[in-house]
Amino acid sequence: MPPRPTADVPSFPPGVLNVDKAAGETSFAVVNRLRRLTGAHRVGHAGTLDPLATGVLPILFESATRLAEFALRLEKTYVADIHLGYTTATDDAEAEREPVGDPGRLTADDLTQALTAFSGRILQEPPAFSAVKVDGKRAYKLARQGEDPRPKAREVEVYEVRLLEFTPGSKVHYHGLTAHWTLGVLIEAVTGRDFRDVIRETVAEPLGLGRELYVGLPESEFARTADMHEPTAKGDGYQPSAEPNTADWRRGGAPGGAGYGTARAMAALYQMMLAGGELNGTRIISPLSFFHSQVIVSGGPCGGSHLRAASDHFTGSPGSSPIIKSPR
Repeated sequence: MPPRPTADVPSFPPGVLNVDKAAGETSFAVVNRLRRLTGAHRVGHAGTLDPLATGVLPILFESATRLAEFALRLEKTYVADIHLGYTTATDDAEAEREPVGDPGRLTADDLTQALTAFSGRILQEPPAFSAVKVDGKRAYKLARQGEDPRPKAREVEVYEVRLLEFTPGSKVHYHGLTAHWTLGVLIEAVTGRDFRDVIRETVAEPLGLGRELYVGLPESEFARTADMHEPTAKGDGYQPSAEPNTADWRRGGAPGGAGYGTARAMAALYQMMLAGGELNGTRIISPLSFFHSQVIVSGGPCGGSHLRAASDHFTGSPGSSPIIKSPR
C-alpha cells in the first residue's frame, strides 16, 4: 500500500508567483487571499507594497518562503507621481492635502538638483503611517490611535534617482503617457540600456523595419516626419497638435505610444492586428494587449480603423488616433 500522507507534505508546490497588485489592497490581504485559494501551508511575500501602490508583489509558497530574506536585498525600481506644494498627515494621498507653499517658481533643474540628495547610501526615516514596528507595534496602528510614533531612520541605498517628467505650476496634472514611461523605466531597469535601443533591436529590426518603425525618432529622420493634427475646441476643423510636434516629443518616444512609422510600418501594424497580434507567425503582443487595443481603445475590431500616410514619410501616434497631415 502507498504510504499515508503526513502533515509535512505541502498541499501546494513551492514556488514564486508575481502578482500585479491593485491599488487599495494591502500586501497582507493578497497573501491571505492566495493562502485560501491554494491551500498552501506557508505563504509570504518578498516586500510590502503600500495599499495605494500598484505593481509586482512576489508571493512565495511553501519552502520558497525561505527566499524572502534574499529577495528583500534585490534591487527594486519605483515610479512615483508627486504633487508639490502640499503635505498630508499620512505622507501619501490617503489623507486631506494641506497647502505648505507655492511650487509655481520651481523648475526641472531645481528638482533634478534636489534629487541628488536622495542618491547613494542615505538615512531614510519611515513615516509614522508605515508598517515599520515601533516597540513591537505597527507604526500606522499607533498613529491611527492618535499617538506620534517615531520610527528610527534606516540606511538604504538608492542606485539611481531620475526626474522623468515635470509640469511646472500649481495645478494637479496627470500626464496621459504615465503608464508608457513606467514601462520605459522597467525596460531600462531590466536591461541596463536605453529603452528605445532595446525596442529597435528586439522588435523593429528583426521584423525588417529598422528604418521604418521607431519609438523615439532620431533627428536624422525629422525631415521625413509629418505633423500631427487634432480637432479644434469648437469642433469646426483641425489644428496642429502642440506637444506631439516638438523635437523633444519626437526624440523622447514612449513604449506603447508616441511611435513613428512609414506607411510600410503601418501596414505591418494592421496586418498584425488582423492576425490577432501576430506577424509572420511571430506573436508581437499578448492576447490581453490585443484585446485592450481592439475593444477598449478603438471600440471594436480594427477593420474600422484607417490611416493616411505617404509611402516614405513617418507619421506619429501619441497613443490615440490623430489626423495625419500629408508631408510637404
